[in-house]
Amino acid sequence: MKLDVPTGTTYYWNPYSPKFYTIVQSPTSSPVLTNPSTAFVHNQSFLSSGASSDDEGSFAASGSHCNSMHNLKPTSSSKHLGSSIHGQGQRRSPRAAPSDDVYNLGWSTISSVRMEKTTDNAICAMIQRFPRNTLLAMVQVIDHSPNLFLELCEKERGNVVSHVIQALQGEGCEELVNMALESIFRLATHQSGCIALTRIYDGCNQDQQLSLALALMQHFDALVCHQFGNFVLSRIAQGTDAAVYEFIAAQFEQSEMLTQCLNNKFGSHVFEAFIKSCSPQQLFRVCAVLLADLDLVMHFATSKIANYPLQNTLRMMMTHDAQHELSRWALATIPSLVADTKFAININRALGFGRTDGQQQTQQARKHVRAQ
Repeated sequence: MKLDVPTGTTYYWNPYSPKFYTIVQSPTSSPVLTNPSTAFVHNQSFLSSGASSDDEGSFAASGSHCNSMHNLKPTSSSKHLGSSIHGQGQRRSPRAAPSDDVYNLGWSTISSVRMEKTTDNAICAMIQRFPRNTLLAMVQVIDHSPNLFLELCEKERGNVVSHVIQALQGEGCEELVNMALESIFRLATHQSGCIALTRIYDGCNQDQQLSLALALMQHFDALVCHQFGNFVLSRIAQGTDAAVYEFIAAQFEQSEMLTQCLNNKFGSHVFEAFIKSCSPQQLFRVCAVLLADLDLVMHFATSKIANYPLQNTLRMMMTHDAQHELSRWALATIPSLVADTKFAININRALGFGRTDGQQQTQQARKHVRAQ
């Protein structure tokens, strides 16, 4: 993979990839110009342009592109998150360029990793073996080029960025997280960017994960039924932060939002991820809305899409508390309601009917383990 960088050729040998020499050009090397007075202008032009790849296309920096970055602003549905998300949409202040040595080390390592023809797990294992100073040099190079960050996310699914963050456990990666926050909606709605975003989320520390999750919650309405955005929200819905769970529960307590998600293939993925990870209290709050209208329950039970989240909801109700008021109501009402429907057998199994004694004992044992 060729990196398009300024003139001034320098060759580096990457000791972590002995199969080949890494040939790159130093991004901070002085260009060969006939008029010395133009050298400063040339370097300044590079520092504002970032990196690009001639082989796979590039993200050329321009005023229109920078202005098109999605600005994170709270929507009406996320106002109750309060001050915890205040200021996340602010743009980063420009950072000073790293030294030549740091840039050279970072560039040579990033370019050699990108040229590795191997699996994601092998690249992750390789990056985990890098010394800390090499990882930090890679971070500084990416920090200094937002276009390179986007290219690594949208063309390579964050395969370098996420593994570096994971290797450092988020330490020293605040600027990378800020870059993700600035482009959170763009990445979440991109076919490869959504994968990169979840990988970055998994590599961050708890505070950084919370920042990303709260920023995504501001775009919940737009992402929940999006073909790529639902993938990101499904991962966030399996997190550990109580504020995020509470926000999602409040969304699904709205009948219109609940109906929209259950009837949508992508929205149902987010709903199922949520009910499998939320607390019993949040589950039964959502179930109270879901089971409030018998006509709506019948619609879900006969839908080719909505019957699956309905089955999982009933299964989670029985798992958490079969003696809950809603659980007892479901056991007494739903079997007869859906008796003549196509999915009646599966729905009854979700409620616990049709299980053998061994299956019932296994279910009780799992409930006992979860209670402990």
